Amino acid sequence: MSFFLARISDPQYNNWLKCFWALDCLTESLHNYTSPRVRRLFNNVEQNVKIVLGSRYQCNACSCNGIRQRNCTGDWSINCINCICNVWLQEILSQHDDPKSKTINWGNADITKWSTEPWEIAKIYMTNGQRNKTDLPKELDCAALLSLIKYCKEFRPVNVQLVSDVIQIRNQICHSPCMKLSDTDKDTGFDKILLLLSDLNIGGIFIPEITELKTKDIDEYYREKELQTHQNRVSEVLNDVKTLKSSIDSLRNDQAQPGVMPLNGVVHPTNRGSSRLKRSGGKFKSSLRGNATTATIQSKNEAGYLQSAAGWIHQSQEQHTKTDLRELRSELESYAQVISAMETFFDNNPDLSAGNILEDLMAASDAVKEMQSRLFTT
Repeated sequence: MSFFLARISDPQYNNWLKCFWALDCLTESLHNYTSPRVRRLFNNVEQNVKIVLGSRYQCNACSCNGIRQRNCTGDWSINCINCICNVWLQEILSQHDDPKSKTINWGNADITKWSTEPWEIAKIYMTNGQRNKTDLPKELDCAALLSLIKYCKEFRPVNVQLVSDVIQIRNQICHSPCMKLSDTDKDTGFDKILLLLSDLNIGGIFIPEITELKTKDIDEYYREKELQTHQNRVSEVLNDVKTLKSSIDSLRNDQAQPGVMPLNGVVHPTNRGSSRLKRSGGKFKSSLRGNATTATIQSKNEAGYLQSAAGWIHQSQEQHTKTDLRELRSELESYAQVISAMETFFDNNPDLSAGNILEDLMAASDAVKEMQSRLFTT
């Protein structure tokens, strides 16, 4: 424990951790930024290949191990028995910023998928180690995506020097043996990352997020985000409980109207339960046609129809209704546990500026308790 406390209280470790989070935000932005451009790269390469090869442009016989570089000229080529792969290779190289580089990572890609998978072409422009990654771009890290942007002409115009600077910063952060950064290196890292996000016009929500992370103490930042998470959850629970209560009240009110079967038990009124009731209701809907309740059911709103279905289920499938009741109990008990955990959180952090969140929390708590006392008696 003493080691952990020493680490978390070390300012330089906190600098490293904050920059690592900033890189995580950058990576998320790059996923969205690169996807449409990789598709466009593939379309352009494929179109040019088809101009040369026509309809016979696919090969399953070659592998990237057959790609060779001539020492005298630096040109890359492959001896394809179908005379297809070399056309693909040359088109891919035409989009490379340094086509004679000895460090092009051909082993990243599966050459048999060049004609079908856009990301198998994009891997050629990336750092090594991408061969077995298939869920793209989600599995790609910041270094791979920055390398793609740096070396692939499809991403022009771009500030290549700025991209190189961020690559260097990423390497400094990820390869730091002690996971520490000075204040100067931290500020430089944040500034370069923010500049790149702005230059690529992909900042979105991340520029204010990263700016806030740069200027605040990491403990303060984390506690504010935790508070925001709790606030969002309280609002969700309060809205869910209100909807739950409104749905059940509506069902109970409708049971007193003429032509509607009585609801003797409470059924699950949430979306999941409603969908189940709709499906069950479809099985007996035709049997109701021609009797005195048909006109009433057809003219009623959604709550009335579900209530009618619920009455039928309760009468003919009592066990099904009991299952609904158990799920409803479990759902409200889960809400109660969430609310209790939030109450404990705020009791332990009295200095937090919670605003209206405490009022919402109390309202949600009261609503859950009322539901438990009124609706769980069956």
